[in-house]
Amino acid sequence: GHASSSASHEVAVTTVALHVAAASLWVGGLGAILVLLGRRRELLQSALPRFSTLAGACLAVVTVSGVLTAQVRLGSWAALFVTGYGALVIAKVGALVLLGLLGLVTRRRMAAGRMPVLRWAGVEVTVMAVTLGLAAALSQAAP
Repeated sequence: GHASSSASHEVAVTTVALHVAAASLWVGGLGAILVLLGRRRELLQSALPRFSTLAGACLAVVTVSGVLTAQVRLGSWAALFVTGYGALVIAKVGALVLLGLLGLVTRRRMAAGRMPVLRWAGVEVTVMAVTLGLAAALSQAAP
């Protein structure tokens, strides 16, 4: 794709691959847990803390790889604020921060024994859908 024609070809391709793999694991993992365990509270209470750790690692990989990908594609910090691609990156960063905060709140609520999981998961999945939409827009707008 666009990354293969980048001047920093190896960095671009590697970061995009890591980004997509981590995002897929995060989104797909949450979806699988909700579909398979959503109505089985005891299994959900066992699986979610483990998934939360995995989701945190995925968040870290998505963040670092996304920053590197944006840096390679934008070429300068100024381009972040004056290009359409930069505006999409800023929007995606906002969505990513919101996802991280939702995950943190959910983790704390689980630790405190207060877990309206399906309600929180519905919000998180909605924000994930918006974030994936931004990712699709980014892939089409890549400089």
